Amino acid sequence: MENLLASLAVTVFVGVLALLAQWSRKSRRA
Repeated sequence: MENLLASLAVTVFVGVLALLAQWSRKSRRA
């Protein structure tokens, strides 16, 4: 159970980082 929770947390963390990177790129262009 802990492994599943840890993997889920990592997936969410990576997803947020990807969204922030994409948003920062768009804001820089604009």
